[in-house]
Amino acid sequence: MTSSHPSGSRRKGRLFLFIGVPLVFVVLLLSYVRWGLVLHMTTGGSDSMAPSYPPGSSVAYRPAFDDKGLTRGRVVVASFPGEKGILLQRLAGLPGETLRISSEALEVDGRAIPWRELGTVDSSGIEPSGPFTVPAGRYFLIGDNMKNAYDSRLRGTFPRASILGIVEPER
Repeated sequence: MTSSHPSGSRRKGRLFLFIGVPLVFVVLLLSYVRWGLVLHMTTGGSDSMAPSYPPGSSVAYRPAFDDKGLTRGRVVVASFPGEKGILLQRLAGLPGETLRISSEALEVDGRAIPWRELGTVDSSGIEPSGPFTVPAGRYFLIGDNMKNAYDSRLRGTFPRASILGIVEPER
């Protein structure tokens, strides 16, 4: 026999408030800390990543708590020390690598990687540059629109702490 007494449903409601709500909060917090399940949003402000991400594009990104996921070709959200704002750039060079750049390919430690393998990089008409050696704990970032990008070729490598997150690909 079930009780239709209102105090029984009140007890269940209180039980949920005192146990269920904190439990849900703890699970969400642990998920965020462990897996970065919470996505952040930002807006690109320049044409350095056009046409992939035109100025004003909104992107979702996963916080980069560690180096996991920081692989060549991924688009990242970064800030440069001493500068205001954030920017979108494509990860081209990892710590310890030596890079050379031409309009045909990115050369990494003597091995040529065609630009199309990294994403939608427009390298037409750029002057060859390098070698660039990426120091430990730093990353070499480039803009897809290489003719108009103020990236690691000009500003230098980015410290790991400056990489805020990894852009989630559109599905």
